[in-house]
Amino acid sequence: LYTGIFSLYSPLGYYLNAFFVKIFGNSLNLFYLLGCINTGIILFFIYLISRRFSGSLLSFSVSFLVLSYCCISFSPTTNYFFPYSYSVVYALTCFLASVYLLITYFNRDFKYKYILLCCLFAGLSISFKFEFALIFLPLIWVLFKKENGLKKIFYGILAVILPVILPFLVNIEGIRTFVDNFLAFCSSPSSKVFLKTISIKTPKAYIFSTFKDILFFLILFIPSFFLLLKSEKMTTKWKKIGA
Repeated sequence: LYTGIFSLYSPLGYYLNAFFVKIFGNSLNLFYLLGCINTGIILFFIYLISRRFSGSLLSFSVSFLVLSYCCISFSPTTNYFFPYSYSVVYALTCFLASVYLLITYFNRDFKYKYILLCCLFAGLSISFKFEFALIFLPLIWVLFKKENGLKKIFYGILAVILPVILPFLVNIEGIRTFVDNFLAFCSSPSSKVFLKTISIKTPKAYIFSTFKDILFFLILFIPSFFLLLKSEKMTTKWKKIGA
């Protein structure tokens, strides 16, 4: 059981893997198949997102570049779609779906169903992998900026939070177990071994490394978000001139 193991991660990925194993049986080929399916979905969303800003040929080239680098080449990232834990792959799939729905929301006259589905997939990506929690910040900004009425904003926030909380509530002890495991890990010699394996010698250095990753995310996100806003303005302009 999830509550019987030492884990610092959300149980949703474990539950999903257990669901597939329950149906199709315990086989390594099953996980290879899941990796291939996830790869196809990820490439599909990369193409759809690129298609919103460029032509079909360039979008296909971007998708093929990801395919060739991450799946075909002999680079260290070739194991990305067949990792030791599929949570990161599930999270990336949901994250890209969320990004695509957000862009669709901007390009489809701000229809509420798109931002609500965007929040739901964002919540799923966070639930699979907590590192994706940064997506919550721009979604909150969009909800307060574009939606009128606290009810819609509340449902949007709820759509993000529920997928994160519900996997723990399947067994109420899961939350306490997660917190206890995390605190025990931080105060145990294992944490030093973990930090050493990722070339970080002290907890302060680990915090600094995390902050650096967040900063890197923001550097990538801010230009992309302004590009999205520009796309929104261009779409509105085209509609006004009847293009």
